[in-house]
Amino acid sequence: MDSREERLQKQNQLQQIREEVERELKQIPGVVGVGIGFRMTAGQTVEEIVFQVFVEDKKPAADIPPDQMIPREIRGVPTDVMTIPRGSTHADPTPGQLQKKRRPLASGIQIQNSKSVATTSGTSTTIRTSVGTLGCFVRKTGDNTGTYILSNEHVMLALGASVGDKMAQDHYVDCICCDCNVIGRISEAINNTTVDCAIAKLDSDIAIVNEIVGIGTIQGDVPVSTLTMGDPVRKVGRTTALTSGTIFAISSPVEVDGKIYNDQILVTAASGKFSDEGDSGAVVVNADTKVIGLLFGGEEVAPFRTFVHPIDTVKSALNITIISGSVSGGGSSALVTRGSEDIPARSLAAEHPLQSFETKLEQTAAGRKVLALARQHFDEVSTLINYRRPVTLVWRRKQGPAFLAALMRKASVPDYEVPAEIEGVSRQNLTMSLVAVLEEHASPALRRDLQRYGLTVIAAAADADDLDTILERFGAALERMAGEPDPEAALEPHNTTEG
Repeated sequence: MDSREERLQKQNQLQQIREEVERELKQIPGVVGVGIGFRMTAGQTVEEIVFQVFVEDKKPAADIPPDQMIPREIRGVPTDVMTIPRGSTHADPTPGQLQKKRRPLASGIQIQNSKSVATTSGTSTTIRTSVGTLGCFVRKTGDNTGTYILSNEHVMLALGASVGDKMAQDHYVDCICCDCNVIGRISEAINNTTVDCAIAKLDSDIAIVNEIVGIGTIQGDVPVSTLTMGDPVRKVGRTTALTSGTIFAISSPVEVDGKIYNDQILVTAASGKFSDEGDSGAVVVNADTKVIGLLFGGEEVAPFRTFVHPIDTVKSALNITIISGSVSGGGSSALVTRGSEDIPARSLAAEHPLQSFETKLEQTAAGRKVLALARQHFDEVSTLINYRRPVTLVWRRKQGPAFLAALMRKASVPDYEVPAEIEGVSRQNLTMSLVAVLEEHASPALRRDLQRYGLTVIAAAADADDLDTILERFGAALERMAGEPDPEAALEPHNTTEG
């Protein structure tokens, strides 16, 4: 086996004539492109550098006219004929790791835009979202006033999102009258024949730590001209977490969802898959933790090669620089030193009020019970209020948004008095009506808990002037009810995976 230096020297020699060879071979019907990489025999990588000649479909030699045969070598270099790698983008949610909320932000964790699609069939409503991976932190060239996150266009603009829309981590939460987990807004997105990439500008109070979870501090980036076949690489993505592999080819064409991208890097895993759905947007790094490329798709069948944009192509397209080194920061303020993952990125005063309530509830046993119930049923209740018409009508007609907005204002302005009635509707009227209509349209699990705790919720909210009091009363009631028999009331852990 040649040394790395010998492989790189040979690769650079072939790169000088690759475009000329490609033009010549593309005269043959069915030839899509020419790359440089290792030979593949019977599905196994052979460490011999060749011109990889990619065709639409491989045919038996007996079926190919002599004048359309691809030569075994060209310019003295062996060829290896293979079907163009075909795959899909990696942005649809599947169960995996790194899907939880994380502050400060770090590379390799789940991100999602604010778009969703609701589909109703009978009495069931399904909410579809699309997630991907936060690649790394970047700055616009010549602009040191803001910090951006890098990912794919098909991640940030999924489900009809556009530039200016919100990005969230871990997932976007619509709290009926407000939203949570928002970290910034989409700034720019490009999807052409060479790159599928996008950036979002972080809000000024979002803190970061310039690390890839499980790998360490990003130490810059390297151009594709310095890479060679066999180089070891790693990545962290929200679905498959940390995986290792090697570079199989450079300058390769790939076909993703019917579209051909030219001059891509192909990576094969050390074992199993290097990436899967949801890993789109992850950055791939070399042994020195320098970014070599941006992951955007991969094959769904063996040999499961992963498709990676060279990072120099991405940087040029978006006019960005990769943030390097252990100095960490936020959009313009919140600085966090390396190793401080457990320190909240925002003070309680800067948090959304619901986030500060969550922090308080975690501190007591009764509060944790309230949180367990809320996490178990939040997604379903939010879906019913937003998408099930009978529930939506009750929520709006009974002044639900107005009462919730008043409670949120009370959380940030202590002297504010929450009205006992709004438009002739009392808080007790709202809670009674909402519990009744939710019970009518709820799943068996939610209906069971509404029947068990509904009156307690109504009583807790009847004359309370702030959310703290409501939660304290409800928590105390749960403590009193703890000894009562309820064989079906075991709380299940909250599943944050979007579907």
